[in-house]
Amino acid sequence: MGNEFRYVWLVETRRLLLLMGVVFGLILFVQYFELPYSNIFSSLFASGNSQISPIDTFPGRGSYINHTSSRNSTNSSSFNSTDLNAADVVSSPTNVSDGTNVKSFDDISSEEIDPEDESRSPDFSETNHNSTTESIVTNTSSVPQETILNYTSKSNASLDDNGVGDIVRKSDERSSSDNSKSASPSTSIGKDTESIHQENKNTKILSEPEPAVVPISKMNNMLLQSRVSRRAMKPRWSSIVDQELLNAKSLMKNAPIIRKDPHFDVHLYRNISEFKRSYELMEQTLKVYIYAEGERPIFHQPPLKGIYASEGWFMKLLQSNKQFVTKNPKKAHLFYLPFSSRSLEVNLYIPNSHSRQNLIQFLSNYIGTISTKYNFWNRTGGADHFLVACHDWAPAETRKAMANCIRAMCNADVKEGFEFGKDVSLPETYIRSPQNPLRQLGGKPPSQRKFLAFFAGSMHGYLRPILLKYWENKDPDMKIFGKIRKKKGEITYAQYMKSSKYCICAKGYEVNSPRVVEAIFYECVPVIISDNFVPPFFETLNWESFAVFVLEKDIPNLKNILLSVSKKRYAKMQQRVKLVQQHFLWHPRPVKYDVFHMILHSVWYNRVFQTGELFSSLIESRRLLWILGMAFATTVLVFQFFKLPNDTVFSSLISAAGKVAFFGSTKPTTYPIQKSNTTQIQLENDTASSRTDLSPKTVPALMTISQMDELLSESHSSLNSKQSHLFSAVDKELLHAKSEIENTPLVHSNSGLYEPLYRNISKFKRSYDLMDKMLSVYVYKEGEKPIFHESILEGIYASEGWFLKLMESSKHFVTQDHTKAHLFYLPFSSRLLQLTLYVPHSHSRENLIVFMKNYTELLIQKHPFWNRTNGEDHFLTACHDWAPAETRGKMLNCLRALCNADIKAGFVIGKDVSLPTVHVKSAKNPVKDIGGQPASNRSTLAFFAGYMHGNARPMLLKYWGKDPDMRILDRLPHVKGNKNYIDYMKTSKYCICARGYAVHSPRVVESIFFECVPVIISDNYVPPFFEVLNWESFAVFILEKDIPDLKKILMSISEERYVEMQKGVREVQKHFLWHDEEPVKYDLFHMILHSVWYNRVFRIKSA
Repeated sequence: MGNEFRYVWLVETRRLLLLMGVVFGLILFVQYFELPYSNIFSSLFASGNSQISPIDTFPGRGSYINHTSSRNSTNSSSFNSTDLNAADVVSSPTNVSDGTNVKSFDDISSEEIDPEDESRSPDFSETNHNSTTESIVTNTSSVPQETILNYTSKSNASLDDNGVGDIVRKSDERSSSDNSKSASPSTSIGKDTESIHQENKNTKILSEPEPAVVPISKMNNMLLQSRVSRRAMKPRWSSIVDQELLNAKSLMKNAPIIRKDPHFDVHLYRNISEFKRSYELMEQTLKVYIYAEGERPIFHQPPLKGIYASEGWFMKLLQSNKQFVTKNPKKAHLFYLPFSSRSLEVNLYIPNSHSRQNLIQFLSNYIGTISTKYNFWNRTGGADHFLVACHDWAPAETRKAMANCIRAMCNADVKEGFEFGKDVSLPETYIRSPQNPLRQLGGKPPSQRKFLAFFAGSMHGYLRPILLKYWENKDPDMKIFGKIRKKKGEITYAQYMKSSKYCICAKGYEVNSPRVVEAIFYECVPVIISDNFVPPFFETLNWESFAVFVLEKDIPNLKNILLSVSKKRYAKMQQRVKLVQQHFLWHPRPVKYDVFHMILHSVWYNRVFQTGELFSSLIESRRLLWILGMAFATTVLVFQFFKLPNDTVFSSLISAAGKVAFFGSTKPTTYPIQKSNTTQIQLENDTASSRTDLSPKTVPALMTISQMDELLSESHSSLNSKQSHLFSAVDKELLHAKSEIENTPLVHSNSGLYEPLYRNISKFKRSYDLMDKMLSVYVYKEGEKPIFHESILEGIYASEGWFLKLMESSKHFVTQDHTKAHLFYLPFSSRLLQLTLYVPHSHSRENLIVFMKNYTELLIQKHPFWNRTNGEDHFLTACHDWAPAETRGKMLNCLRALCNADIKAGFVIGKDVSLPTVHVKSAKNPVKDIGGQPASNRSTLAFFAGYMHGNARPMLLKYWGKDPDMRILDRLPHVKGNKNYIDYMKTSKYCICARGYAVHSPRVVESIFFECVPVIISDNYVPPFFEVLNWESFAVFILEKDIPDLKKILMSISEERYVEMQKGVREVQKHFLWHDEEPVKYDLFHMILHSVWYNRVFRIKSA
């Protein structure tokens, strides 16, 4: 039989070598022609050439300037009712930039005028007037469910686009639905871009039904989610700039922590360390290529005055910049599309047409031109291109053709397609004088600001009339007005801003308003009333440290909200407004950290963090093909000749137990489950692909502590990992350690350790010493914050965070050489996984499970470590209740340290580790309030207080809530420092640790912390460090069905026995303490690591 199989393998090998010869021929062909790896033929031609508009279809100067000139009088008259700044009404290609040939606002003391008097066109305002008034103000409208992470919407909140670029009122759309279904004309961008759109759709994950209002707290979560899930398209061919971006990303993520800075208030920023490092790297690294294509006035001619001036100033300063701009596109990290959305509207929009189709088509043609003429766009599908646009219509105009670009937009509305992690919120700055953009800067100190709040402006949109309805002339402290004009002897608009504590920034027709930056300009704390508005530089700034956010529905409570801010808090916020001001100022010559640099930094920052981890494996394609081909051929020949290692020749080349059909089959890799004569624990929806049978016998519906003891004993004799495919030096070391532990001399007494606490003090002591001497752990670097490499150090899930923090900083155990590692650590937080990715009220954890599965697959593909043992030398620490479900599949083979150590949820005694659930109240002092009264001073028989979670606690309260000896309570009223709860723990003989929704509870460790004997009422719960500690020596276990007999059971324990148990609690306490600086011997960090080490050692199988 063996010879027959050997013959078959030899035949298959010859076939394989023949196939490899053909592959090598193709490699040589590709190498000779130097073709990119993604698509050989697409690189020979302009991508999607047949679909792209030819260059001559892109309108030149003559094609639209004459049209504009012929309607200048119409255009001019259309703005009469809104007092539009004449500087921005373009009547010829020469008067766009600064308005020097027309009367300016400087001539009429423009600082006294409502900034939005430079208004949107009547077409715009008319169609917006009643678009979403009731639905948004009352917050009762339902929004259709979207299957996207970023809560974007394909419909404009105020101007609906019916698919062909027409602007229609929502009421008009309902009455003319047939027209709205008309097919949209092709936007000629090419097949590549279309395929990229499809790729992006396929990468989005399910989210909750889109809420009508997205508050600032939700935006913070969405930003975190984007850091985890958003990735730009993988480049079609590699470039040196990709590696530079990856290097920058790594340096930013690992920036040294800055707790204080002499030049910055760290509270102004989400992460001051990351921001400063990112900014420095931008200055050192960033290169931007500016397209020369496009004619004035829409391209290359910046408007520098009015409320849309941000796009113009940025264009002007970037085009004249020598530090960032490069003429060599191969060196460019970003590509700038130099158009003005304001000039686009002024020159191409036909008044009263209610259609933006020609504007959308114009930009589509422009993209078609540059994607035909150059290959820059095609390499990334536009993901490394960016635009800066301040007009309200920019989201709709750039939604299709430029969807993959990084869009810096003033109209940063979550409901209009703003995407966290990609798009940038552009500050809307009202420039009155291009010659002096800092005119009137500053305001009065807090003590001289006599008005509580101020607002004045035109009644644009639905919100401002509501603001006036409640607060105009209603309260002397609230200066809320409509439009004000300068009158002799009266306070001006600017003076009000300079003299008010809070400046109300209420949305107009759109979410953005120049008042946000004006408030900062005049050092007034901004109060932003604009649902779904993403404030500027949101990815960097901590807006809640210097601004107040009020939901539109809360306008009636506006004064109460402002008065609830303490004087101390207000003083800090106002001081931070003054400090953040530098980020919102335009300078004729840019200065460090000004608004020009901040816009560029936000674009750079988002581009860097869209660069996926997979890019790191993209070395130059020709070299990659050569290396892979040579390595594969050599490996196959050597393995075939020497018949290495064991089992079959090819099984060692692929993941453990995987079966791959090299010829004539397209079936995916399968992972057989080992069978046993014993019955396994049946896991609900268990899809484990390679889990070995881990249960030595049938698990009953209810498992007592004595049965768990038996299961542990049997596991050490029957549980062995699958033999490694390549036996290594670390396997020999583990076998040596196992032999040393099993044959250790008996120890009957030991200074520092209390013998009754341990199952076998001799084995524990020897095992701990060997761990301290031998153990090396490799910590994976893969995975992005916040789910990976970020620690939560307070709360009931803190154990996973403390272990992660101490493990990553350990010089004693951590190794950078994976060949020396006995264990491999997966550094993720199950709590942050839930906070970041779980969709509230969805009742589905599927996306969390898929996320962890994808992470495992990434490690399997990127490194050989997992495949050597099928993950059995890998471990994780996870304290969230959902961790057992989230770590199924291939992660079942790992050593899982879980707080939710439930036999019925798949916890495997002898492999998995029960992680203590520790409620850390202060990360700075995790051992605060430790200790309790001696046994003789504990007057209360038993104590419990807590929420009525689950089934056991209500039953406990029902039977014992009124017993005078038993303090069994519902949740105690809160007092400072939780003093009443702690006092009960410190003065009770027994502390009841009743399960809630899951089997584990922080009360187990709390009892030990306060030196109270724990009474564990939680069926099927495996207590912490079960493989080492003799829990019955210092704790009482009661089945849930025996709750009616609780007092009788406790009273049956003799006083002598109780004193022994209480002593055991005091002695075991050191194993359950976190230390904020350095771990100490036998503490909680070392005990967790020891239990993982111990289980790994006893599962190792000899060669």
